[in-house]
Amino acid sequence: MWFFPEWRRTAPLPGLPQAPAATLEAMSSPKQPPVIVTPAPTGVRHEVLTADGWRLSLVRDPARRAAPGRPPVLLIHGLLSNHRIWGLPGGPDLVDTLTQAGWDVWRLDLRGTATSTPPQGRAQAFDFSVDDHIHGDVPAALETVCRLTGAPRVILGGHSMGGLISLGVAQQPTQAARIQGLLLVAPAIRVGDPTGEGPAASVQLHRAGAFAGLVPKDLRYPADELAAWALRKPASPAAKVLMWRGRRALWAPEQVDEALARRVLLECVGGSSSNVLYQFGRFARSLDTMSYAGRKGSRPSAFHQAQGPWSYRGHLKDVTVPVRMLGGEADRLVRFAHLEAALADLGSRDKVLKAFPGHGHVDLLLGKDAPQETYPWILKALGDLSGDR
Repeated sequence: MWFFPEWRRTAPLPGLPQAPAATLEAMSSPKQPPVIVTPAPTGVRHEVLTADGWRLSLVRDPARRAAPGRPPVLLIHGLLSNHRIWGLPGGPDLVDTLTQAGWDVWRLDLRGTATSTPPQGRAQAFDFSVDDHIHGDVPAALETVCRLTGAPRVILGGHSMGGLISLGVAQQPTQAARIQGLLLVAPAIRVGDPTGEGPAASVQLHRAGAFAGLVPKDLRYPADELAAWALRKPASPAAKVLMWRGRRALWAPEQVDEALARRVLLECVGGSSSNVLYQFGRFARSLDTMSYAGRKGSRPSAFHQAQGPWSYRGHLKDVTVPVRMLGGEADRLVRFAHLEAALADLGSRDKVLKAFPGHGHVDLLLGKDAPQETYPWILKALGDLSGDR
């Protein structure tokens, strides 16, 4: 996939323009066309300030028709992704479907993406982990959405790592009080295969995590810039490898063509930290989702230091809000059997899991058949979670 380190946040790779922080405008230059695309054509950008000083981008796509009484929907992207994973204008676009159906949609870009801004003067700003997304980013976004809309509760949705983050947030009683329900798309509550004999995507994740353990903790993984650089010349070996691995790992073959895969890799890829990659590698190795215990040159997360070792998978029983979950039976990263096990462990009494045969990991949202197959089910799930039955 696109697991490569950047030398320094302040020193972009040669030939690559540096993504401007805290902006949703496409990069432009009179000498070079833009290569990182993160605009929200119909969205309105808001800023979320976390307790530790990160400024995160929150894009609001308001409902196009009145639907009084419905809670807003806050969507969280996955690993090495960004808010556009939820919809591509002119292509598969779940956000457009939701807003036309009367839903007020908010999409968060987590810390580490090109539109997020680290605290000024903090040398180790990129020394963050999944725990910081769970206990910092999303709680701040929940507070912002509730404050700006006046809604007491929000439907929280997540794809892949965003699903894991949503489950982790719902395990906190103070945050669960703000959650009307969870919409989980292939949540990464369990990934990988320690024998190395599992799905290719899980093996790649395990190897990427092991490699990330060798990378200094204060580095950003610029997956967005590297994907754009590799795909600038479609016939280049780098572009061919990226397209082949990306399509094979993330989609069912019949759900994506080269044009769609290229657009997703150009527009929907985001950056992160080496710690997050390392932590996911540990997830893949241990088959558990543990809080960040640190590594050489990097301290444990503040949550881990305060709480001690915490298994987000082991605390699924603490999730008591209603849950609607869907997964692809052809998913090479998050096996459907893992979702069935997670469903059984959830403490919620109102929980549903839907299987989609022939779908992989990303095509549940951005596959050719998603608008006809998964989107209608998601609309029904949101209606169930809101009480709009």
